[in-house]
Amino acid sequence: MALRLLPDVEALTIAYLRGQTAITTLVGTRVYTRLPKTPIWPLITVAIVAGTERIADHLDEVVIQIDAWGFIDTDPGVPANTDHAIQAHLVARTARAVLLLAPLVAHSRGVVSHVRTIRPAQPLPDTTYSPARPRYSLDMAVTVHPLPL
Repeated sequence: MALRLLPDVEALTIAYLRGQTAITTLVGTRVYTRLPKTPIWPLITVAIVAGTERIADHLDEVVIQIDAWGFIDTDPGVPANTDHAIQAHLVARTARAVLLLAPLVAHSRGVVSHVRTIRPAQPLPDTTYSPARPRYSLDMAVTVHPLPL
């Protein structure tokens, strides 16, 4: 009997977002599972926060948190007095819109059958950096199953 693994939703989501022009126009391919040691802004992080197995060994619904990180005025080449939170919010809303289209696309890492918003984009206080960076966060439920045999 062949072993079928459920798709890695983090890896699938990152690969998908990195391949979408609407995302790469805003952040390039800077979509990660965690902040890099020397980040280049703006960027997106993706992390699994919950999940439910809908059909044993076949269908998973995974909740992912998407954080969109923006510039601050002290970043080189960034104009001062710009509302960088607007940019971070745009990145978060774009990631949501793009991810909602994932069921319509073929993925090499699994089949995305459904995507829904759990928590829409909202500001999330940044405790990582001083001064704080603009960050917007949202939660999406992504339903996946393995590719057909």
